[in-house]
Amino acid sequence: MNKTYILPIPCEYQDLARELSIQSGKIYSKAVSFLVKMNKKGRRIRRKTFDTYMEWWIHQKGFILHSQSKQAAYQQAWVNYTATLRKIKKTRKKNKNTSKIRLPYRNKKYNKVCFKKSAIKLEENSLIFSNMKGAEKIVIDGVRLGVKPKYAELIYHTDTGKYYVHVVVKITKKQKEKKKGGKTIATDLGVIHPMVCFDGQRVLLYNGGVLNSILRYRNKKLAELSSKLSRCKKGSKRWKKLQRAKIKLLMKLRNQIRDVLGKYTSHLIGYCVKNNIRTIVLGDVKGIRSSKRHGKVTNQEVHQWLFR
Repeated sequence: MNKTYILPIPCEYQDLARELSIQSGKIYSKAVSFLVKMNKKGRRIRRKTFDTYMEWWIHQKGFILHSQSKQAAYQQAWVNYTATLRKIKKTRKKNKNTSKIRLPYRNKKYNKVCFKKSAIKLEENSLIFSNMKGAEKIVIDGVRLGVKPKYAELIYHTDTGKYYVHVVVKITKKQKEKKKGGKTIATDLGVIHPMVCFDGQRVLLYNGGVLNSILRYRNKKLAELSSKLSRCKKGSKRWKKLQRAKIKLLMKLRNQIRDVLGKYTSHLIGYCVKNNIRTIVLGDVKGIRSSKRHGKVTNQEVHQWLFR
């Protein structure tokens, strides 16, 4: 079993993280453009040929990424490419149209950076992410993992405007056994009430009035702005002004929604800690949105349901 920890990158390493992300994006984009070029010529290349070409190209550049991180960047493009080919093959077997299925073609200015096990060091309470020999390392202090991570990914969070490291750690059976014991609480997710929880004795009901009012307000304002934008010429001064207003509104409302959800979850966690509850069981609502028709209003509510 794997567990993921999200750790913030210290402020002094934010510029370095951005540079690493740009370099990873360049490698990914080159891999995509090479595969597109080969596909246009009608050539199907093997994995070994692809890896050899990318290593030759990377060797000519002065990237400071760790060698394993460079490999991971162009391997992402290969995985996407082969997955699309498999999808095309399955679609053709069903005698369906494949004209709308397109191979990966978009370049990325920024891309996630993967740190494999060989690029990660855990020294006491410090987590160190290595780059090329002689290049600056990213050091995060005050980390108590106890076990060396399997791998990590450097990802940019748009809501905070900063880089974070998603660290994946393998949990052993002994660690699982230590966590056994304590009570269990069942949680049912809903539209009107975001969470209804029951621990065998008490019921916790989280009222979604504030949350639903924000969503209704967002729908109303988006409809107004969309109506005004439809009457403007794309690229005009008024169109740009309304587009900026739309982005500003969505950012503001997204922060309000995150604040409400954060208060719900922090209250639930506090209740669990206070009452020795160690397990939270969630109802599985995946697939509830797919191929369902409940009417115009209910469809909108279901599709705006805040769960992942």
